[in-house]
Amino acid sequence: MKGKIIEYLDEIPMIKMSDIRPFIENPKYPIESAFHVLTARGCPYNCNFYLGKDQRPKGVRYHSVDYIIEYISQIVKEFGICSFFITDDIFIIKQSRVKEFCEKIKKNISIPLKFHCFTQTGHGNVELYCIMRNAGFYRISMGVEHGNDEILFIMGKNTTKAKIEKTCAQIHKAGVNLNLTYVFGNIKETNKTITETVDFTIYLHRKYKATSWFSYMQPLPGSPIYAVAEKYGKYLPTGRTYQNIDLC
Repeated sequence: MKGKIIEYLDEIPMIKMSDIRPFIENPKYPIESAFHVLTARGCPYNCNFYLGKDQRPKGVRYHSVDYIIEYISQIVKEFGICSFFITDDIFIIKQSRVKEFCEKIKKNISIPLKFHCFTQTGHGNVELYCIMRNAGFYRISMGVEHGNDEILFIMGKNTTKAKIEKTCAQIHKAGVNLNLTYVFGNIKETNKTITETVDFTIYLHRKYKATSWFSYMQPLPGSPIYAVAEKYGKYLPTGRTYQNIDLC
């Protein structure tokens, strides 16, 4: 049974700090280096390995910037945490919203904060990334996914290697660290296309100092590829599905 879609996320009551405290103070569940914050739900893209429209029928829905600023302010005040990972599928969609966030975080919180978030090709520019850097964004992640334009098209990424590099260049020029993610094993994957992806990874690493994460394509229930995955290969045993690679 599906629940009712919440159109306006600010209707969700803000979590109480007393409910968070046991997780932060319990050594059995140590908090990660960055506190995770979700400012929106949904993604405007239709990647074939991601949830289908039946699972996310309302597109992207947002918390207001004021709601998020208040939440972060409470985390900083109660726990002294200064590093945050914004876990939205793509934080940099509405540039006006990102700018508003950067302006208000500097205005409302006096101590320096650090932020990490996700973007996608075509959603930013050097000016925006500089504004973000000045507000504390030290790292931006982006799903490159592959080094072959045909497979990028099959994935539904709506991008190309040229567009990907353009965004990497913009982020690098703004002085923000790059973290890029890749997915092996989609439709039409071969040893040759895997090599293309590895070569593209090395190229972006050397030119833009990007760190790299590799994972296997997972045909998750509800994703477009789920219904056809067995036509193209076999499922791997359940286990670790990603790996950080040091290319230095």
